[in-house]
This record gives sequence, C-alpha cells and structure tokens, in this order.
Amino acid sequence: MLRSHGEDELAERALSLTDDELTRIGTLGAYYAFSEQAMALGGSMGGTRALSLATIDVLENTGRDLRWSRTQREREMGWSDEFAEADAARDRALRVHAIPEQQPPSDA
Repeated sequence: MLRSHGEDELAERALSLTDDELTRIGTLGAYYAFSEQAMALGGSMGGTRALSLATIDVLENTGRDLRWSRTQREREMGWSDEFAEADAARDRALRVHAIPEQQPPSDA
C-alpha cells in the first residue's frame, strides 16, 4: 500500500514494525476509514489511503500528506494526482482529531 503512494522508504521501515506499532496503525487506519467522524466529514477515504496515512502518523508522527495522493494504479488510469483542497482539508481534520489516539500510553 505504501509503495503505491510513492512511500518506498516508509515501506522499508514498515518491514520492522513492532506489534504495538502495527496495532496502532490498524486502529488509526480503521478510524480514518470507518469512524463516525470520518463519515461525518464526508465518508471513508478508503482502506489503502487510511492505512498509509496511519503508518505515517505512527512511524513519523508528522501528519504530513502522502507523497502521491493517488495510488500508482489510479494515476495510470488517468486520475489526477492532486486532491481537491476540500478532500485534503477533510483528511487533515480527521487526522488532527485522532492525534491523541496514536500516542503510546505513558508509564506515569
């Protein structure tokens, strides 16, 4: 999934995920794709995009966008790689609300 969005370096890093990181990616990905908040903001972004963004959020904690907004296949089919600003804003708003969920529990 990551490579289809131009995230080759992140895909290499994902090969050594811990169980905790994998669980957090799955939880965030499900939130991004299927939560009530996602539906309220306009619907699911799709599983590939959701899990790829969740991987960025867990491994980098930067909130950056994917290198390619569309998958390689979508681009080969002629889809524009640029998302409408409304879609990008929706994705960012959803991710901002999820930030506290991605932090590991403190030992305090």
